[in-house]
Amino acid sequence: MKKLAVEIAFVLILFYCSTAFSQPHLIKIIELNTEKEYVLIKNEGKQTVDLKGWLLHDHDYGKEEVYSYAFQDIQLKRGQVLQMQSGITKKKGKEDERAYKLSGVAYYIRWSDRNVWNNECDIAYLLDRNGKLIAESHKGTELTKKKKASCR
Repeated sequence: MKKLAVEIAFVLILFYCSTAFSQPHLIKIIELNTEKEYVLIKNEGKQTVDLKGWLLHDHDYGKEEVYSYAFQDIQLKRGQVLQMQSGITKKKGKEDERAYKLSGVAYYIRWSDRNVWNNECDIAYLLDRNGKLIAESHKGTELTKKKKASCR
């Protein structure tokens, strides 16, 4: 009986380890708003994800520029949303956060005071610390004008 209990415990440990480490991150870009200049990133998984070393890239097809942001000490817990804000503003610090932070957002980061999104054809890429593409979002009016499926 004791041997059976040990074997069951061992199988459960193996199952837990294989599922916990083989599941991809469930971090998603849930919104790319090119008019209001923000990106919302959500942890839809069950575990906290350390975003330190992760990158958010904007590939701007209209200007041939790439904007990048490297995350520092962000622990995005299950269900939490991170807002990456950009755009020209005269508000600074907490005043900026109070003016632009959306309801329900756990983390608010002012990415840039420049307009990052050009409203024509942008792609937001989220890469983990190893450079693996975790999520992407396409947005822009050029998608419909040129009848393309994506900005690529």
